[in-house]
Amino acid sequence: MGKTLAKIVKAYPEALVVPPKTTLCGVGPLGSVVLTRTTKGEGVVHVDSADSVVSNLAVRGGIGIGTNKQKVPGPSGVWVKKGKIFNCEISGCTVDRERYDNERCHAQALVLGQSTTASGCIITNNVGSFGSLRPDTDYPRGAAVYMQDLSRLEKSEVAWNTGNIGGISVTFLNGALGYNKAEVVSCQIHDNHAYGTGGGMLNEGAALLQKSTQN
Repeated sequence: MGKTLAKIVKAYPEALVVPPKTTLCGVGPLGSVVLTRTTKGEGVVHVDSADSVVSNLAVRGGIGIGTNKQKVPGPSGVWVKKGKIFNCEISGCTVDRERYDNERCHAQALVLGQSTTASGCIITNNVGSFGSLRPDTDYPRGAAVYMQDLSRLEKSEVAWNTGNIGGISVTFLNGALGYNKAEVVSCQIHDNHAYGTGGGMLNEGAALLQKSTQN
């Protein structure tokens, strides 16, 4: 008879930064190792190096402080500035509703920076913003996934998220140049709710949607 692995929950007061040349990997089935944060801030996990990887972890319950006035993405779950994330679950993340007097409280459960990749991830039941907010302000707006230049989301599910633009926001730091692209490949995008524009996906630049379904 096989052994049952007990769930391991790690709670951090600040974002966990994955060091260079490091793979942070959970053991056992997905959900056996859960990372969370005890304070509000810019995400639970940061991947800052191109040779760093996060894999087989569940990230839950992060409370993002929201987009700031410089329009920098405000992650609530995972911020992949560089590097990769594979086979992870990001769920139950939300945004600090009191931030900026309820005018700027937008956050993203997963932020993919330039030339980064997320594969095989489950991004569900996150709240990116609240319905009292104006949908045409405070850019970039709340969503489940926020993608920047040349990032790639593949073989992932994005579902049951609530935000100002619903499921996915695809936008670019240098989008006006016209050649920067993000890719959404072989993904299932469904049952996301938007208070403002979008719903399943809002494409604000030259994004490629390949072999994916959305509703």
